[in-house]
Amino acid sequence: MDLSVAEIGIDIYSETLWSIRSESSAVELHCFSDASESGYRVVCCLWFKGNISVVVSVVIGKSRVTPLKVITILQLELPAAAVAVKLAKMIKSWRFVLIEL
Repeated sequence: MDLSVAEIGIDIYSETLWSIRSESSAVELHCFSDASESGYRVVCCLWFKGNISVVVSVVIGKSRVTPLKVITILQLELPAAAVAVKLAKMIKSWRFVLIEL
């Protein structure tokens, strides 16, 4: 999966995220994945923790439908987790986001 920064429209978010980041004490990356009979989905969020509040921003999401071949939900969990790891690595590679894991 090759996604460039321009493909997902990160230019729109860069200024907003940078201003939120400057006011935050910590930034955490959370990726959630789930599988069902219809397919699997992954969403990655940045959590900006301030002194008195938390701002959550959905950064990217991906979904895939189940293949025509009969496959169990447990077998779909693995590719969902793999996509979550790839998206997390891609987000961590962005220069303007300093993330604590």
